[in-house]
Amino acid sequence: MVDVGDLGLGPAVRADSWRSSMRHANHSILVSLVVLISAMALAMSSTTVPAVRLTANAVITMRGTGAGTPSVDFTTGIMDNFIRPTHPELADFPVSDVRRLYTPEDAWPLTGLLTAKFNQSVRIGVDILTSTVLTTTSPSDHLVISGISQSAVISTEYKRALAKLSPGTAPLSGAPDISFVLAGNLNRPNGGLMMRFKGLYIPVVAFSFNGATPTDTRFPTVDIAQQYDGFADFPNYPINAIAVLNALMGIVYLHPKYAIPANTLAGHPEYQQGPAVGDTTYYLLPTKNLPILDPIRDVAALQPLVALIEPALKVIVDAGYNRNISPGAPTRAQLIPRINPATFINDFIKAVEQGITDVHNLPSSVAATSSTAIATAAPTARTSAAAARKAKADSTIHAAGAASAVRPHSNLARPKPSRAQASASLGGVAARS
Repeated sequence: MVDVGDLGLGPAVRADSWRSSMRHANHSILVSLVVLISAMALAMSSTTVPAVRLTANAVITMRGTGAGTPSVDFTTGIMDNFIRPTHPELADFPVSDVRRLYTPEDAWPLTGLLTAKFNQSVRIGVDILTSTVLTTTSPSDHLVISGISQSAVISTEYKRALAKLSPGTAPLSGAPDISFVLAGNLNRPNGGLMMRFKGLYIPVVAFSFNGATPTDTRFPTVDIAQQYDGFADFPNYPINAIAVLNALMGIVYLHPKYAIPANTLAGHPEYQQGPAVGDTTYYLLPTKNLPILDPIRDVAALQPLVALIEPALKVIVDAGYNRNISPGAPTRAQLIPRINPATFINDFIKAVEQGITDVHNLPSSVAATSSTAIATAAPTARTSAAAARKAKADSTIHAAGAASAVRPHSNLARPKPSRAQASASLGGVAARS
């Protein structure tokens, strides 16, 4: 077992600790879990019986990439939004008793040039989680492990290890009483980025697309995704560039917000996506506004434009998904969208009409602000154009004046003829006539 203290728990993990931990990570995971299972061997029964829910509870929370130790506010949000609504036995479990677990949550170079690469960070995180379970919880505890983003990947790897050591799907007396709550899960079977492109590997950042979180275990799991979060709800059809761009913007605007109060499951049974698939129950938090428009949504002068195009854009974005596929069915990215052209065109026309209606229904204050901004911008533009024309004219006049000063006028440069020369000239003209 790797000593948790030797892993450098704190604001940063030194490179030498990472290398040492990485060499022992895979070995220590299995060894530690073998110790856990062996410690309970005498209590295990060879007969499959319904699992007994014990009164002793424990909760471990982890954060996502770049975050490290979960804050109290974050942990409160996760407890209120996801853990308590799906685990009624924890309704009164105090946040102060939650183990807020530090894990590196690195992703070089995004988290700094001296931090670990993604796969290495995940391995260290699994090792820390394994050691923490062994040293701070009892085998008789009912343990809930909560992971979000990168720590959902850590939780997935830990669940896989548990499943290898305690195979099967039926509840088993004496088996570890562990369940998982995953949010923004990159390993979500249908939507997770790591399943959409399973098998790919980006060597420069050591990022493996390692497939789906298993659903064929005896460890109950809750999986929550926000609609259009590109890490957990990536489009089925990447050929739809607008849907992909919207999902990438979802990583920026949606993925960091799982713990905010608006994203609670409490009182929203409609968020559940059908019956459980194996050991996992799936939820999809609806997203009202397209993240692709979030950069301009708060610009007053552009709100009518946003209202006009958003319904039609949503039809295009939604065409990049196949919501008829179960969220628990491991689904890779596909090339050809499966859409009904007639239905798509009909929905698009209705969406255009809806956009026009939405513009007319904008609050008068918004319309007035937009009109004022446009009205203010128009004279300013006209004034700027007039000023530019005047400046151009002035420069032309100045240039002409300068040229005149340098080159004498032809009438002034020519000497005036004498009276005799003038008379001779007139006589010559008369003779030629």
